[in-house]
Amino acid sequence: MSAAGQELDRLRPPAEALATVLGQARLHPLPAEPVAVAAAAWRVLAEDLTAPEDQPPFPAATMDGFAVVANDGSPWREIIGEQMAGSLLDLEVTPGTAVRITTGAPVPRGADAVVRVEVTEIADDHVIIHQDEVVPGENIRRIGADLRQGELVLPAGTLLGPAELGLVAGLGRSPVLVRRRPRVSVLSTGDELVEPGQPLAPGQIYDANRFSLIAALEAEGVEIVWSGKAPDQREPLRALLEERIASGDVVITSGGVSMGELDLVKALLGDLPGVRVHFRRVFMKPGKPFNFATAGSTLLFGLPGNPVSALVGFELFIRPALATLTGRIGAGRA
Repeated sequence: MSAAGQELDRLRPPAEALATVLGQARLHPLPAEPVAVAAAAWRVLAEDLTAPEDQPPFPAATMDGFAVVANDGSPWREIIGEQMAGSLLDLEVTPGTAVRITTGAPVPRGADAVVRVEVTEIADDHVIIHQDEVVPGENIRRIGADLRQGELVLPAGTLLGPAELGLVAGLGRSPVLVRRRPRVSVLSTGDELVEPGQPLAPGQIYDANRFSLIAALEAEGVEIVWSGKAPDQREPLRALLEERIASGDVVITSGGVSMGELDLVKALLGDLPGVRVHFRRVFMKPGKPFNFATAGSTLLFGLPGNPVSALVGFELFIRPALATLTGRIGAGRA
């Protein structure tokens, strides 16, 4: 074996292998694209989001009750109107008056406190306040209490889960700029593999890896552009690998990466034009046979055929690589 081949087969410590994978992923960040907020769940922000205005943009009631002048001193006040959430009426509160108000509604001019409905009593067109003291600012959320105009709300690289997506929608942002989802192909190799639901002939087994990998990939929010089984035949496998490399960001194979005569993936990755193999083995068990290569901006991962080994390799190397491609905060700590 040549010195170059010996270096490729050198057992890499997992940390070294991960650093190599992530270093390549950082070279090829995925482009940004605008998507509607309704379609942005589990996407990664490609821009900083700042508050376009103060939130709330007006002083808002935090309780149902009555908007009053705090230092009025009178427990008996005339009800001059009703302010509901979602509208703004031309009302002004003066000493001796009150406006009925609902939670979230703008506080009328002149009012500087909201008295909870639970401590009031209605008598005809007046409200009686059964509270010893009303404090200015009571039960009012001031302008900008949540966010000030221009304040950073979510930095680029944020994964948009339920809470984050609610913030985006609350800012009124749609569309929002996010990273394109990684386009991934998944190949199982081996003539012995049979689709689940089909009868087994002697010597055959069901293809488990492809479906466990697809489930793991879907949890990462990728776009699976192709999945299927490849035969243990050199030229058909070569053609399929070349097609998949040209059609996506990541190609994942399972099986065919060890030392056997029919371990064709390992041989083909070293033979395909434009493909650079970075390493073939990792110093760990399970999962020692692990091929990593690149073809331009496409990352190629050759996982072992053992189902446990394949998932270990996915968790340790492929999942962090996918996060790095999208620029997710916290990804690529190697």
